[in-house]
Amino acid sequence: MFSTADAGIVQEIRAQGLVNAAFSGSKAWVSVSGHAEVVLDVAKKKELWNAAVETFASEGPESAQTVLLRIDAVSAEYWENPGGAASLVAGWVKQKLTGMPAEPGDSNTVEL
Repeated sequence: MFSTADAGIVQEIRAQGLVNAAFSGSKAWVSVSGHAEVVLDVAKKKELWNAAVETFASEGPESAQTVLLRIDAVSAEYWENPGGAASLVAGWVKQKLTGMPAEPGDSNTVEL
């Protein structure tokens, strides 16, 4: 993941290094916990550079202001809901109205 060298997240990673990153799609979510580091390697930045990154990091891959964030994952948790977010919300509402447990789909934690 690209960031700017002066971003708050970069300062936090340099000070502590423990992170949690969450990603979602229309029917699944994943949360990854691990150790992060700030990467300044210009060759790696050039390798991963693309037009989408340039939209947010206009200084370019050779700039010291453009950095990469590397996460070495320790554990991950995922949730799947075949009905998507709408059915998840409907399950929560049903639980509140009826007292019956919501059935949000599958979830699991994986130690890496």
